[in-house]
Amino acid sequence: MFQPKPGSSPRDPIIKIGDKQLKIVQKFCYLGGFLSQNACIDDKITSRISKASVSFGRLHHRLWSDHGIHLSTKIGVYRTVVLTTLLYGSESWTWYRRHVKKLDQFHLKCPRKICGITWKDRIPNITVLECCEIEGIEALLVKGQL
Repeated sequence: MFQPKPGSSPRDPIIKIGDKQLKIVQKFCYLGGFLSQNACIDDKITSRISKASVSFGRLHHRLWSDHGIHLSTKIGVYRTVVLTTLLYGSESWTWYRRHVKKLDQFHLKCPRKICGITWKDRIPNITVLECCEIEGIEALLVKGQL
């Protein structure tokens, strides 16, 4: 990835290997994370949310919808599988309020689905988190548990 000096106008570099010129891209996936020319983490967060959503969805029929499994077991699996998938690599991110809000939206949606709570029930997010004994993304950031 080529990044020009601050204040200079960007120009595309010409990089050749043998007779072939390498293609210039604005962003690419490297080791499961996205690198972009503007060094923004929005693509990383979107990727992490989609991967966590896939892992949450795969457990729906086996775990979340099974009424014979205790809530504490379901929450333990959620913390171990989905939450770690969501927050993988987040230690190196530069956080802004919009990023925390986006991750928190996904994080709050999952325990509601696990508990079978819909928006029609009008139960506040704090109550859902306390019932499941989970903390919000912002609280985890403050405590440094990510």
